[in-house]
Amino acid sequence: MIAMLGVCGSSAQAATSTKQNNSTALNLAGSWDTMPGAADVAQWTSIVTAANSPALGADLSWLGVKIVSPGGLVTLAAGNTLTVGASGIDLSAATQNLTINSGLTLQGQQSWKAAAGRTLNVSGAFARTGATVDFTNFNATAVLGTLANDASGILGPWATTGATTSLNYATRSGAGAISAFSGQTAGTVASLTNVNNPSINYSFGASATLTGAITGNTLRFTG
Repeated sequence: MIAMLGVCGSSAQAATSTKQNNSTALNLAGSWDTMPGAADVAQWTSIVTAANSPALGADLSWLGVKIVSPGGLVTLAAGNTLTVGASGIDLSAATQNLTINSGLTLQGQQSWKAAAGRTLNVSGAFARTGATVDFTNFNATAVLGTLANDASGILGPWATTGATTSLNYATRSGAGAISAFSGQTAGTVASLTNVNNPSINYSFGASATLTGAITGNTLRFTG
């Protein structure tokens, strides 16, 4: 059976809350220009002029977390749990890395993005039951020390690896970084005929022709 995993987007109605230049707990209004909630993205910009290590202060739910241009490493201190929704974790324009020492729970389908050279470190209690993470635009390193991994070792859908041009299925082994699944195919497969490869992930960049009995691990279409 082929599993179909789609690319996930964020809500167009999401508001953005900007972290202020202090270490006030994140559950307090003084920590933000506007207090973020479950429908909002919490972002760190150049307004924060140095390394920032606030506590959550309570269990919180945000639509997403975005790191842009703070003056130093952003660390969410240990204690309490942050639930992240459809916007996921965005380091695509980040000049600094992100470390999450608090608990982290993923809710629903979401996207994780990171620019080359950045690192996302998740070291607190981690749960993604029922959640799917799309790593298509994740070009950096994720250290997921407490990942509640699937028995198969498969972490999420397709990740961009290498010189940001190779599409691979993402896995994690041991305490290491995200890496490509050893059974991936090239991202330009055009057709399949009578194949039985339950460990292979197929990706189609243009028109795709499937003929006969097809068995694979995942099927991805971007045409």
